[in-house]
Amino acid sequence: ALYQKYGVSGINELLQIADLQKVEVLPKEKIPYYQYEGSELVHKIKICKNDVVNLIKFFENVSDSEQEYEIMKLFD
Repeated sequence: ALYQKYGVSGINELLQIADLQKVEVLPKEKIPYYQYEGSELVHKIKICKNDVVNLIKFFENVSDSEQEYEIMKLFD
């Protein structure tokens, strides 16, 4: 996906244009899950019914409709 995004054909080209100061190395299980839908790269978050119920309960008590939140999964 990075090759396509930056218009390169290999790792050497990517390393030449990449800003390595912005690179963060994460354990495999903490890397967000991305996949293609058609030609678009999308970030998918898998949740279950209980997660949705908990989110609804949480947002019932939030008065600021413009406030943004990040959804994170804790890994055991």
